[in-house]
Amino acid sequence: MEDARVSFLKRTVKGVFESMGVAIRVSTKKEHEPTVKVLDKTRGQVKSSPILSWLNGLEERSDFDILMGLIEEDLYSDSHPSLNFIFGEAEVGGKCCIVSTCRLQVTAREKKDARELLYLERIGKEIVHETCHVLGMRHCNDRCCIMYFSNSIINTDDKDIHPCDTCARQILKLIEKRKEKSIN
Repeated sequence: MEDARVSFLKRTVKGVFESMGVAIRVSTKKEHEPTVKVLDKTRGQVKSSPILSWLNGLEERSDFDILMGLIEEDLYSDSHPSLNFIFGEAEVGGKCCIVSTCRLQVTAREKKDARELLYLERIGKEIVHETCHVLGMRHCNDRCCIMYFSNSIINTDDKDIHPCDTCARQILKLIEKRKEKSIN
């Protein structure tokens, strides 16, 4: 991913958490390329669990709280076989998550001058959504909340990048629990 896009996404994600009063440090390391990508040739998709396992293996060698993998391939989840695809997957309460940009691409239907921004907004929303799952959040029933389950790109476009008030309070509690856990 281009540096300008990465910078935009870093600022966006940081801004969301800082708006809740959470200090966040976002660092990017481009040198990590998943060594294990299991392509299901029948589905034409990559299985998410081997990549999450690979990310967990990086955990021992890094100084991070949450590790996000961003890939271009289309993803599916073997832990949720009823879903045709996923935008991303996280270890709820864990340390790792992954987001696929494949189905976040913008089509010719969108206005040409707005395509890049819409594409980056979609990626930003999925990064925030999956990061909140890592913190321990579940899905929300509020269609405008970032934690609403996106069954289609329309759901992603319709929801805000920020959590609803209820989820924001829960996120803050979960972050405090993580801090306490890491101290002990």
